[in-house]
Amino acid sequence: VKILKIVLSRWYWVASTVIISLIVAYMYLWYTPETFSTSASLKFEEKRSEISELLNVRNVYDRNNKMQSEQFVIRSRQVLLNAVEELDYKISFYLKGRVRTSDIYPQKPLDIAIIEQDSLDFATNLFEYEPINTSLFKLSYQEGGKEVSKEYRKGQLISVRGIKFKINNNTFSKTNNAIYCFKFNTKSSFVGRIASGLSMAETKGTNILTLSQTDANPYFATDKIGR
Repeated sequence: VKILKIVLSRWYWVASTVIISLIVAYMYLWYTPETFSTSASLKFEEKRSEISELLNVRNVYDRNNKMQSEQFVIRSRQVLLNAVEELDYKISFYLKGRVRTSDIYPQKPLDIAIIEQDSLDFATNLFEYEPINTSLFKLSYQEGGKEVSKEYRKGQLISVRGIKFKINNNTFSKTNNAIYCFKFNTKSSFVGRIASGLSMAETKGTNILTLSQTDANPYFATDKIGR
């Protein structure tokens, strides 16, 4: 009873604590990017002879060994590079918001044509695109540790380290002028992203292997697990 009386007499402490906790939780959910997961199952068929059917212990050993080998192959760099090759990996697009910048794959708001590109050394930093009017836009990026901001016309040739490209459209709108970001990628730059989100699990007693892929972009995760 004494504790209850103390709590009731200090109700504003309880109320303020609850309100602060709700505000902190809301801010955490607002600033923390969502993570999505997609999964697929692979079944490996194996031919067995009548003699091997009698050797159950040997079959279990062979199955486990085969499943481990398949997991090693799937995680290999060459297999991941082949999966990236089937994706539209050359340019990534992002939408810049007030709080965070979001990956908008598979959307392509900008029609970017690569005219010339060095296969080994080219700019992989983030470019920020901001439309000014129907024909002009501003492009901001880092070069040599310095912030560079220039205005270009639609279809004008843009030359940066190791790459020349054109932006053939303009996203200017009187009602909503979204700021987009983009970057040029290499195949190897995606390998780490895929490998970090890839997990595999064996279904006990079967030849079924379950693959799951987690990523901040659900469409990208789906495409990766499908490859």
